[in-house]
Amino acid sequence: MLNNWQTPRDRAGAQGEFCSRAQEPVSPAVRWPGIMPKARPMRPEKSLFNKLLTHFLMGVALGLSMVLLLSLIEAFHVRDLVAKSTAPVQTTVMLVTTYALMFGIGSALTGLVLTLEEES
Repeated sequence: MLNNWQTPRDRAGAQGEFCSRAQEPVSPAVRWPGIMPKARPMRPEKSLFNKLLTHFLMGVALGLSMVLLLSLIEAFHVRDLVAKSTAPVQTTVMLVTTYALMFGIGSALTGLVLTLEEES
């Protein structure tokens, strides 16, 4: 099935034209780029809280992945240390929350400095 662009016109008509769209008038906004309206941003600017929350959550994700790597790599012996502790569940929870909060707060503070520097 052919669409409008692919439908060949008869040779008796306008030569070199493949569709009727070529004969449509062009709007003045297309012809004169000076009268085009200025482009607005797609989204409104994020608030400072939303920017810091984004940085914090990225840091938490990075901290959780770091704990996962520490526990999976045998050279650090973190898994053995947690397994031989008297309360392995509490040790794991403390390790995960400490790394997540440490990386999250660090990246939120870094994001604060970068955001304030960008705004000024």
